[in-house]
Amino acid sequence: MTTHHDTHKLPFHEVGEDPRWIPRQQLQLLCRNTLPALGGTAACGAAAVLLLWPAAPGDGLLLWLGVVMALILARLLLQQRYTRHPETHDPWVWRNRFAGGVFVSGATWGALSVFLFPADSLVHQLYLAFVLGGLCAGAVTAYSPLPHGFLLFALPALAPFLVRMMATGSYPEQVLALLVAVFALVMSRIAGQSGDMLHGILELQAENARLARALHHQATHDSLVDLTNHREFQRRLERLTEQREEPGPEFCLVFIDLDLFKVVNDSGGHAAGDAMLQAVARILRAHTRARDTAARIGGDEFALLLEGCPAERALEIAEHVRRDIANLQLEFEDQVFSIGASIGLTYGRAGAQSASSVLKAADAACYAAKEGGRNRVRMLPADDMFKTTGRFSLDRLTKTA
Repeated sequence: MTTHHDTHKLPFHEVGEDPRWIPRQQLQLLCRNTLPALGGTAACGAAAVLLLWPAAPGDGLLLWLGVVMALILARLLLQQRYTRHPETHDPWVWRNRFAGGVFVSGATWGALSVFLFPADSLVHQLYLAFVLGGLCAGAVTAYSPLPHGFLLFALPALAPFLVRMMATGSYPEQVLALLVAVFALVMSRIAGQSGDMLHGILELQAENARLARALHHQATHDSLVDLTNHREFQRRLERLTEQREEPGPEFCLVFIDLDLFKVVNDSGGHAAGDAMLQAVARILRAHTRARDTAARIGGDEFALLLEGCPAERALEIAEHVRRDIANLQLEFEDQVFSIGASIGLTYGRAGAQSASSVLKAADAACYAAKEGGRNRVRMLPADDMFKTTGRFSLDRLTKTA
């Protein structure tokens, strides 16, 4: 039986995150193995009937073959039902269902030795042993993604045959039974190693994905506040503003410059300043969606990139951020610190404005808020007419500024 051990491809961020990821991958592999396994089972069933026809009742063999084919159809329908929407199913429930199908399949083959055993013909017993051995050899790889899958099939398939062979009292039959038993033990050992190896590969794949995500997060986020860093912020802004045939949805850029932050650093030291920055970062995360970008782009400077957000809604968000920062009271070593925020906001459509014009407008709006008395929000449309103040070190954020 030909099998395939290609793992089901998932988006990178999903690999290994869910504790159900490994059992789902095992089920995906099992489903891929099901079609060739069922095809092999059908071929072996037909071969068994042809080989045993001279030594067993024909009507019994045909009835048994009909049961085998019906079971193959039922297992095929089960496989098709799972593969339509694998992500919506509980993998442990479905693993039990597949395991049940494997066990019933093995029991069906065991029934051949119980009811249609060729007791008077050693040659036909050899034929039966050959067919059962071939099925068990195929089960080693076909059911390796299923924990104990080989034993679920091989035990009910081979046990009746071994019992009937030993019960004959004939030396040749007993020797043949011993050889089949040794073969089954060897195959069981190989199946266990194959299953462990496959599970180890999946665990390694999940761990590699977790490490890659951790390294990516480290490279794209500020280590102190765990917000996007200025380089990743630049990449996302440039992606959003890159030229396209038709302007995309609205977006807004918010610059946040903390007021009186130097007082915190001078009075409480850098530890107090770091604690204040982390508190501000928590406020920004609380007011952004998963699709938005909250970034630290300077010492006490932050930015929000709000995708698919109209200007009116962005203005509300900026006001909420300003209010929460103004209400922030940081207790640090018997001192209480408070700050404010001057916020500049600009808006545009994806692909309609350059990164330079968006950055300059947000910088100019933030400067206007600072010059207008601090602790306030100012909004300007994106435009290249604005001059760079240098407040947000725009040379780090774009090559064209």
